[in-house]
Amino acid sequence: MTTAVPHRVHFVGVGGSGLSALARVTMGLGSRVTGSDRVRGDEISSLQALGLTFQVGHEPDLVKDAEMVVITSAIREEVPEVAWARARGVTVCKRHQYLPLLAQGKRMVAIAGTHGKTTTTALLAHVLAETDRDPTAVVGGMLESWGSNARVGESDLFVVEADEYDRMFLSLNPWLGVLTIVEADHPDCYPDRAAMEAAFSQFARQCRSLVVNGDDPGIARALAAAGVGSSSRYGRGVECNWRLLAAAGDHDATTVSFRAPNGCSHRARVRMWGAHSAANCLAAVAAAFEVGVPPAEASEALSSFEGVRRRFSVRGPFSGVFVVDDYAHHPTEVRAVVDSARQRFAGRRILVVLQPHTFSRLEQHFEDFVEALRLGDEAFVLPVYASREAGDSVAAAALLARAAGAVALPPVAEAAGPLLQHVRPGDVVLNLGAGDAQSLSSDLIAALADGDVAPAS
Repeated sequence: MTTAVPHRVHFVGVGGSGLSALARVTMGLGSRVTGSDRVRGDEISSLQALGLTFQVGHEPDLVKDAEMVVITSAIREEVPEVAWARARGVTVCKRHQYLPLLAQGKRMVAIAGTHGKTTTTALLAHVLAETDRDPTAVVGGMLESWGSNARVGESDLFVVEADEYDRMFLSLNPWLGVLTIVEADHPDCYPDRAAMEAAFSQFARQCRSLVVNGDDPGIARALAAAGVGSSSRYGRGVECNWRLLAAAGDHDATTVSFRAPNGCSHRARVRMWGAHSAANCLAAVAAAFEVGVPPAEASEALSSFEGVRRRFSVRGPFSGVFVVDDYAHHPTEVRAVVDSARQRFAGRRILVVLQPHTFSRLEQHFEDFVEALRLGDEAFVLPVYASREAGDSVAAAALLARAAGAVALPPVAEAAGPLLQHVRPGDVVLNLGAGDAQSLSSDLIAALADGDVAPAS
């Protein structure tokens, strides 16, 4: 176990995707871990099986013998556990402060970008594990093949998803950094594109070496501002030393063809769809090469990748209808999911259901959301998931629906019935959002399994 991590750690908000992964790794390193959350989430049982002691609520019962308390950015200082620890001099740190402690003494490979970082992190971790490089990994989503969002390995490799929100990734000093896409997002943290790119410039300067998307203009500007000239580039452009030659998708998978820096061509068959997925696969191959994995080995490993939960997760068919869950909550991501669906489900009608995530993002990208929704054969808008913001969720969603020619749906718990009035056998329903919209998929599937779908017209 790294000496930077104490023997007794308490996590406040342990059920979330960020802290649950850190708790898994901490237990895997041999520390005793306790944790709390306001509700008992889906991940708690699996964490308890690994040794977690858990409590619902935030009374300071479990924290009293902790040597360190780890919290998320959403946890307020007045929460009893945090207040108790502060008053007694127990170290309290946020996720981005704790992560470097876990990685101490390791070669950190950090994947950053406004889109694609979760999938690319998962792909790279999968490739390294399948090729016996045995990494430790912390991913922002659940790998279907692992049933987990983290693993503890014996090698010196530490693969981590580097989150740009609240500039958290600037606490890292990676041995290798991977940049997927840099685009305006998180307007509550970055007022404009320039501010976002400045943060990525700083991140690039903190990396010992880089693998970057050579086709992305945001990355090009960020690297130029950082004064970073040498890096490994992947993409379709002629300046990319990892050259994407073709990506041909069918019902079963996508064949990704690429040329390595030595001029040799390779092909990988992956159960993913869309141009963005091909780029993410090539990023993983290029990054794996930097740690010693030959392209042929990496390509073979990609064929067994089973995906990440809520990243184009296909369920069905139920009464002839497929339901696809995806975390997409930015216009670029919505377009990418529709593109994937057109490949995977060629000839079927595509219904897009979007739960906008935060008022600030909706305002910043309103017209882009309108255009993205119009890519579906029919479109539907759920009330805005406000998260940390305040506003009228129903009114904001209705405004977007009117502009896009979409149907405004009631809140998630009530939305399945009205949505099913539009669903026909053979349809594909894309359920998109980073809030609580995933429960709509369960409601839809239950109703479809009971035959609650209108006949084809």
